[in-house]
Amino acid sequence: MRSDSHAGRSYAPVGETPVRPVSGSRFATNMTSSVTNRGKLRFMLYRETLTAQVLIRFLGRLIRDAQGRKVLAIE
Repeated sequence: MRSDSHAGRSYAPVGETPVRPVSGSRFATNMTSSVTNRGKLRFMLYRETLTAQVLIRFLGRLIRDAQGRKVLAIE
C-alpha cells in the first residue's frame, strides 16, 4: 500500500490540465492477509521487508486466533 496512488478521477475546464492536491510526503507499508473458509479476513501490516521472521509472526497470530482449530496455509 502506498500513499502516492493516483486512482480516481478529476475535473478541469476544457483545455486545462486537472490538478489534484497532494501532501508531498509519501509513506508505504506492507500487508499480508488470509481469508478463512467462512470469509473471515485476517491481516497484518508491517513496515519491514517480508522475511521468514515476519511470516512466522503472522502465522503465529493466525494459530493463536484459531483457538485450537487447525490452520491450513495454501501458498
